[in-house]
Amino acid sequence: MVFSSPENILVRTRTADELLNRYLPGVHSGFSSTLAGWLANLARAVDHELTLDGVSHVLVIRLAAQNPLFVLILSERRKPATPENLRRFDLTPREAEVMNLVMQGKTNWEIGQILELSQRTVEKHMEHILGKFGAENRTTAMRIAMDGGGF
Repeated sequence: MVFSSPENILVRTRTADELLNRYLPGVHSGFSSTLAGWLANLARAVDHELTLDGVSHVLVIRLAAQNPLFVLILSERRKPATPENLRRFDLTPREAEVMNLVMQGKTNWEIGQILELSQRTVEKHMEHILGKFGAENRTTAMRIAMDGGGF
């Protein structure tokens, strides 16, 4: 997106429009007050990046150039998996912690060390997780969590 002021947008791609409409609904021309306020503060701001939260993704708006025209780069990123957002799979808090560590590539032994659990307890949690996901192994469970959770 290229513009000289929030009211004077020179180039705005279809993808930029789609992303802005998804994260800032109801703003069809120009900028929302959130984006306009961020732009107004850029001169004294250290952080030249604005992040807007979605359900499973975030929109990152980064200032690429500023003089005489503003150039913004918009990109959408998946939110990282956290135990909190893994709870949507009907996992217990401990199962969500275990699954989060599995998604980080940790072994059962490493998970046990981190959570101060025996390896057998971690294996039991994994059995429950696999059952809830209807998965045969941890790789399939990770895929299901990533696809269903939007990670």
